[in-house]
Amino acid sequence: MSLINQMLKDLEQRRGKGSEDNTSSTDALQPVLGKPKSYGYRKILWPLIGVLVVIILLYVWLKPSPPVPKPVMKKPVVTVSTQPAPVIITAPEPMPVVAAPAATVASKPIKPMAVTPKPVTVTPVTAVVAKQPQPLTPAQKAAQAYQVVMNEYQAGQTQQAIQDLQVLVQQFPQYSDARIALVKYQLQNQRYSQASVLLEQGLQQNPTDPTLLTLKAQMLDLQGNPQQALLLLQQQSPAIKNNTDYYALQASVLRQLGSNVAASELYNQLLAVDSSRAEWWLGLGLTLEAQGRNGAAVSAYQHVLSNPGVSPDVRLFVTDKLRQLGG
Repeated sequence: MSLINQMLKDLEQRRGKGSEDNTSSTDALQPVLGKPKSYGYRKILWPLIGVLVVIILLYVWLKPSPPVPKPVMKKPVVTVSTQPAPVIITAPEPMPVVAAPAATVASKPIKPMAVTPKPVTVTPVTAVVAKQPQPLTPAQKAAQAYQVVMNEYQAGQTQQAIQDLQVLVQQFPQYSDARIALVKYQLQNQRYSQASVLLEQGLQQNPTDPTLLTLKAQMLDLQGNPQQALLLLQQQSPAIKNNTDYYALQASVLRQLGSNVAASELYNQLLAVDSSRAEWWLGLGLTLEAQGRNGAAVSAYQHVLSNPGVSPDVRLFVTDKLRQLGG
């Protein structure tokens, strides 16, 4: 409508200008021509308005409509959570139990379907567990230290080995191997007082230890007390199979004291355990010879010479005995 109003306004302005010009011209020509005839402008204005309306309507109808902008779809922002979503396990809904209608006609029995179960192979999973080292017991610690001392002794480090043995006995007084080795060393060097102290301490802990009793009886014998040694050995009766040194010392003390029959019996028992011991054959030969059983003594002496490990001194001694006995 604003466009139509503008057009009407322009027509009014044009008409005003035209009327002024016409007035001036008519005024000038009026004396000559006289007053002009008046035409109705309304007859001209309304057709023009109709034409303009038609033009405007055609323009509006034919004008292409502006493109409608497509809505911009925003991409949804997906938030990815790094935490695993909780798994919710719901129990399946129980199936409704539908009661079967009562059959009016006897139906054939349904055979159960035979289902053969497939064997399932289960692969055992071996769990790898790192084993933790177990702490050593006092006995194990003592055994390790004792092995170190023996290696030192065999390597010729005698003084160092003896010092370590003394420390080992103080730290582990119940470890008998170290005590026994130290006692033997003291007896070999005729250190009877030191050996006696070690033996008494050991026997206080274990009064029936056959090895400690054997060493104490040996010390008494070396000190010139065979009778005390025999009394000590006769207090116990350990198994001869595992304590041959115990009974070998007892047989030797019996022979020294003149009990050759008892001594020969012990030697026979020892040889029944191990017939390869040349010193036992020698002891048996001496006791048999002392009893006047020369034939049996010769046989015992020959067993001594048949042993390749016999020392030259013993071999010479036995050879003289055989010569004397006519063997």
